[in-house]
Amino acid sequence: SPLLGRYCNKDENLPKSITSTGARMWIHFKYTSRVPKVGFEMQYMAKCGGTFKNEGELKSPNYPDTYTSRKDCEWVMEVEENKKVALKFDSFEVEGDDACNYDYLEVRDGPNSDSELIKRYCGSEIPKTIVSTSNKLYAKFHSDNSVNKAGFSAKFFAEWDECENMHLLDDSDPNKCQQKCV
Repeated sequence: SPLLGRYCNKDENLPKSITSTGARMWIHFKYTSRVPKVGFEMQYMAKCGGTFKNEGELKSPNYPDTYTSRKDCEWVMEVEENKKVALKFDSFEVEGDDACNYDYLEVRDGPNSDSELIKRYCGSEIPKTIVSTSNKLYAKFHSDNSVNKAGFSAKFFAEWDECENMHLLDDSDPNKCQQKCV
């Protein structure tokens, strides 16, 4: 892992926050004095969400470890015009109930929380691949203050329907549909 910083005593350069490059951060505290000192205090939080273009990964906070309580994460996935967003799940385990009221992953067909709801997912069944109707897809993960599970991991990428977009391709284009479109 790359070194993110080294801080001593009352270091003037101590940043207000340090963000890890992955899901884990290792902190080594070395105390060399024989005289008792105050030490240090820190807090941590799992960050999540963001806006991503073309392809990427969505993971619940702390994945592959148990997600944290009282967390809301929002992602906007965007691909090129004339393409659709495909969201494929590798794993899924979120607190489940019949209405997905407690912990859930909500997926909407568009760029924000007002877009048409595709579905609210919870439980341990891995969702089938989701494909948007436009080039944007919105997802929101919510966890309440009780049961926490392993969470989820998914990848998103651009989906191209050759048959639907035949009019955009000329006969020499290598992306041209090789099958007969019905």
